[in-house]
Amino acid sequence: MRILSAFSALPSVFCMSITFALTACSGSGDDATSGKFDDSDGRSISTTASNTSIDTSGASSGNGTPAAVGSGPESITDLVLITGQSNALGTETSFDAALDYPVDRFYAYTDSGWQLASLRQVWDLGWHPRTDIGTDPHNNFGFHFGKNVVARNEQRVVGIVLVTAPGEGISHWDSQGYFYNKLRNKALAAIAALPQKTMFDAVLWHQGETDWSADGSLDPELTGVGVANDYYSQKLWQLIDNFRKDSWFAPNRPFICGETARSPVNGRLDALNRDSDPWTACVSSDNLPTYDAADVHFSAVGLRRLGAAYAEQYLNMITP
Repeated sequence: MRILSAFSALPSVFCMSITFALTACSGSGDDATSGKFDDSDGRSISTTASNTSIDTSGASSGNGTPAAVGSGPESITDLVLITGQSNALGTETSFDAALDYPVDRFYAYTDSGWQLASLRQVWDLGWHPRTDIGTDPHNNFGFHFGKNVVARNEQRVVGIVLVTAPGEGISHWDSQGYFYNKLRNKALAAIAALPQKTMFDAVLWHQGETDWSADGSLDPELTGVGVANDYYSQKLWQLIDNFRKDSWFAPNRPFICGETARSPVNGRLDALNRDSDPWTACVSSDNLPTYDAADVHFSAVGLRRLGAAYAEQYLNMITP
């Protein structure tokens, strides 16, 4: 797969408004088939269809026209898991009501179940993107991914599930570990609330800031542990393989990663564009603006562009 520039990925719809949404609180080791799991704040989250509510306040297609296909989460055609570090969460970024508003045909798995996606909901870690009812929420590329997909294809209805681990190295996602089990439980709970879905249609991966080194990893949890200079590549393929072996994913569905704000880990990420697997790809972060002095975290502008790039790559991969 070729690398898609986040700037070239910007469609005309980007001049419309774009909202971001992420999913609700991450689950614990509870049985996902029970319909409930505990989030990081210890709250019990209902995931049964009967408890799924749809918040449509302020949500339209931007021009007041109805959605082209069915409404409600039961109409979701594209179910996408988004996971990674803080750039996947979108912390400390700005919000613009003129760009970040909800649209039809785009849903997020929230702490109240499936809802029409809005940045003013709680999707992950018990608090994000809505962190304070009295202030504007943070931004996120996942929301702009969803908005761009539905804007480009009127037959698509997108649902996203967000499970993030800010500040953690790729080893945090090791199979059978606490976090991976939490991710799995949340994924299964989200599917259980959608009678028409049995699997996810794609995984979007945005991680690597903690694994920055050209020689192994800078993950502090690996201090004193000898790791090879192809450590990240090996761990990335282990992760992809683990996802594909799980009941909620498959080898013939897109796994798309995104470059971090700076290299050298990007060379290992964009290697997915040069492998022989047609279902892996990487989007570029070239020229995406950041907001911090360390040049690590994308700004709201950068996240909107990144989401558009992910959307273009996803549609290219699933379109015959």
